[in-house]
Amino acid sequence: MYILLSGYYPFGGNSENETRSKVLTASYSFAYSTFLTISKASKMCIGSLLEVDPAARLSAAQCLLAVSSSDVVKLKSKVISSKPLKDYLVHRYMQIQLT
Repeated sequence: MYILLSGYYPFGGNSENETRSKVLTASYSFAYSTFLTISKASKMCIGSLLEVDPAARLSAAQCLLAVSSSDVVKLKSKVISSKPLKDYLVHRYMQIQLT
C-alpha cells in the first residue's frame, strides 16, 4: 500500500545496511506529498502492516475495514508516478554493480 500510494519504498536507504536497519526497526515516515490527502485511519493501517512484530500487524480483512471509503475512491482515480520507483531501482542496480 505504501508503495502504491507514494511510488517510494517505505524503508529506502542510501545503502544496503541503511535499508536493512530501517526494515529491522520499522523506520519510515509519511513525508511524501501523496500522503497529505490520505486519512489518519489509512496511515494507521499502513503503519500496522509495516510492524516488525507479525502478531501486532492487522490482517488483510482488518485493514480493509480500517481504510476509509474516501481513500479507496481517491486511490481509484489517482495516477501515481512510477519515476521515484524507477529511480530507486536504477540506484540499487548501480550499487550492486559497483560491489
